[in-house]
Amino acid sequence: MTRISTYAQAGVNRMKEETAVSRILSVINTHSTTKIGDFFASGIEFGAHVFSLATDGVGSKVLVAEILKKFDTVGIDCVAMNVNDLIATGSIPMGFVDYIAIREPDEEKLADIVKGVVEGCNYAQIPLLGGETAILPDLLASEGNVFDLSGTAFGVQLKEKVIDGSNIQENDIIIGIESSGIHSNGLTLARKLFEMHEREWLEKLLTPTRIYVKAIKELLSQEIGVHGMAHITGGGFRNLFRLGHFHYALKPWTIPEIFAEIQHRGDVAPFEMYSTFNMGIGFVVIVDPTAEQETLDILNSHFPAWKIGVVKKGNKVTIGDLSLFPRRDL
Repeated sequence: MTRISTYAQAGVNRMKEETAVSRILSVINTHSTTKIGDFFASGIEFGAHVFSLATDGVGSKVLVAEILKKFDTVGIDCVAMNVNDLIATGSIPMGFVDYIAIREPDEEKLADIVKGVVEGCNYAQIPLLGGETAILPDLLASEGNVFDLSGTAFGVQLKEKVIDGSNIQENDIIIGIESSGIHSNGLTLARKLFEMHEREWLEKLLTPTRIYVKAIKELLSQEIGVHGMAHITGGGFRNLFRLGHFHYALKPWTIPEIFAEIQHRGDVAPFEMYSTFNMGIGFVVIVDPTAEQETLDILNSHFPAWKIGVVKKGNKVTIGDLSLFPRRDL
């Protein structure tokens, strides 16, 4: 049996994906004159405001839910993946719609999925405005009542308060906020390293994605010099390159057990780990040095947060001696 030690071997080639995304962005930018931003969410100008949209799904985490027959948490993940992207741009989430595709109707499963979506919306302090359910027997897998779950979040912010990394400067402080676990990225690799009967580890994989909206809303309300933010999802810490050309110099931190186990089981290289997973930090805030302590005080009142690095001249992300190169479209 071939040993799986990279995301590409598991079936997801991030390099090819980034090339494809770069091509998509070139098409969008050629034909769109109103879009603002290419970072975590994009928006359109509407008077003095920017209306922002983010759309995402839960990915193959739904397969873990199928194995465990537990469907009441993936809805939280769905909301989280979207609202965390919105808030990373300084846009305040205002509403959410979901999309559920399922092979055949299952009243109990659908109710559990939506229960999670509602719970996620409550965490994010937004209403669930509606959604769509599609019954697709010819499209989805025939084994088990497999489903797919995605959604779209809507947010708003004053144009001058949009945060896109353009204010980042040398010597800015990089603060990491603790994740709740693997969140909803890298599951294609992670779940293939655990056996179906290892319920304890599978339950850890199913831990819902943390929603950072309340913490970041409080931080933004203080107007203390937030220069950039990043939701650490697919692409791991290479997501920081979305904020601009700098050297994001991070110092190593203690890696949670789930990531250490994944790395051990697959003999996964550090570069692959930090380019795929959040490694225990789900959200990053970059602030002016004068705002460091106040930022930490606010964030720690919600979730554990700590200084993980500084901004320097350059165009790379380093974690100790490990270096991550930029996305291909930068």
